[in-house]
Amino acid sequence: MLLFSSLGLTFAQPALTSTPPPSPSDYLKKLAQNTIFIYDGAATPCAHAVDKSALPLGTAFFIGLQKQKDSPEERDALWDFIITAKHVVQDRTRIILRMNTADGSSFTCFPLTLTDANRLFAPSGVDLVSISAPEIPNTTPQVFTPSMLLDEEKMRSYEVGVGTQVFSVGYLYGYSGEQVNYPVTKFGHISVLTDESWFAGPLSHINEKGYIIELQNTPGLSGAPVVTYGFEFKLPFQFRVLPPYLVGVVKALMTAPVKVGPNDGSIIAISQGIAIVEPAFSLKALVDQIVGALRSRGAKVDLN
Repeated sequence: MLLFSSLGLTFAQPALTSTPPPSPSDYLKKLAQNTIFIYDGAATPCAHAVDKSALPLGTAFFIGLQKQKDSPEERDALWDFIITAKHVVQDRTRIILRMNTADGSSFTCFPLTLTDANRLFAPSGVDLVSISAPEIPNTTPQVFTPSMLLDEEKMRSYEVGVGTQVFSVGYLYGYSGEQVNYPVTKFGHISVLTDESWFAGPLSHINEKGYIIELQNTPGLSGAPVVTYGFEFKLPFQFRVLPPYLVGVVKALMTAPVKVGPNDGSIIAISQGIAIVEPAFSLKALVDQIVGALRSRGAKVDLN
């Protein structure tokens, strides 16, 4: 602090909502500890001898909605929802959620049947789905709140754009952990922000919106959150710590065709070293759908 003061640096923070996010380093650790791996319903990911051939379908995380209280005496109520990429659970009626236990000493599994009553798909062209979260004993989920979602207006206000540092936490293809979940944390930067529909969606068969993150993507990372992180310097002499705001959700990797040999004409696909991300404004729209469904049943929801 004294060093920066002697240089005349100012400590500029993004404008905060009424519910400030936690510290980024603390959030990173807790998010890694509480990442959800989603398995096929026929797999046995918590068996004593873990079936290494049963790889997770993808990654997931929690969004929480708070009840609006009419008086201070009212008890808190929280609705939790699991968020992942739509293609991770598409056409599946049964999945298994694997999470670390509260003390981090092992993992636990929870089978879940998917129905229209507990699952809400985003519209066609948006690769997101929300699942009503069950009570999973002996776990302490890390929950994003609606105020942490960066829509386009917030991104402009907070000066989050190309070059902003981000991280993602999710399943590393080929290794999920034998005693506890071991998600991989990947760091990168925002590379392209566009409001154009340009990405050819493999499920929707239409052009979809998508941010591009300079972050090595692999199968299984789909559904993972992409979160702002790190320190930023800006002339003249400004400095800020980026709070953990949600930029989007990993939905695809991007490959490029490469000719293998000059004679046989064989072509393989290689990674371009980037991830396609469903923008957080699409998740915010899905949250609005959830809120509408809750309010239609008489619930009062606080979006702060």
